[in-house]
Amino acid sequence: MRLTILGSGYFIPTLNRNTSGYLLQIGNESVLLDSGSGTIRQLAQAGHSFLHIKRIFYSHLHLDHIAEFLPILFSRKYAKPERPAGELTIHAHPTFGDYYRELTRLFEKWVIDPEYPTLFQPLTPGEYDFPGYRFKVFTSNHTPESLMYRFESEQVSFLYTGDVDLCADLFAAADKVDWLLIECGNLDDNPAPGHMNPTKIKQLLEKAQPRHVILTHIPPELENLDIRQVFREHLSISIEMAADLKSYYLG
Repeated sequence: MRLTILGSGYFIPTLNRNTSGYLLQIGNESVLLDSGSGTIRQLAQAGHSFLHIKRIFYSHLHLDHIAEFLPILFSRKYAKPERPAGELTIHAHPTFGDYYRELTRLFEKWVIDPEYPTLFQPLTPGEYDFPGYRFKVFTSNHTPESLMYRFESEQVSFLYTGDVDLCADLFAAADKVDWLLIECGNLDDNPAPGHMNPTKIKQLLEKAQPRHVILTHIPPELENLDIRQVFREHLSISIEMAADLKSYYLG
């Protein structure tokens, strides 16, 4: 399992951080976790092609996480001479179905490709088995349609939270996970409902005890966060700030 950070930033891209997007190579598949604006280019920068993406898992419907949905479909249809490796499946909360149907209806001529179709498969909380890996879906308290994804192989477990706040499902999803990719969207002195900050993350670390933590969804005001100082009580856990285009071998 390998993770590549395509976008570790907030809803406004900066010089160093694109909006949310992550490439997960798992089993024999390359999948996206969210696709904020600029994801296609970030894939190219990382040495990968959107044409090889098998699935996209969306955490929720905010534009900084889904803005590249239509551009991906458009680019798949008109890419020449290379063509997609096969069909693309979109996974998200059932609410995404309305968004999917309406946008593909409006832009049908430019995004519907009968030769290389795109499918929508809604997900609800529970366990799923795909060829070569399995995963668990948990609800999140960011928005009503928010989901978290915990991927598991024989060797390693990995949780992507999307945007989230402390809740029972987050503690359950993160329990003893090997790798935790979690947003840190606010400073302690400017908390926001539905988002994490360093104090909330410390509470999660105390209870869930993940092995490795990658902080993402970083706003400009957190750029100079001193990880070793802020999390000095938790240095037995590997904690770092995500960086665009950095790749991690998860196991």
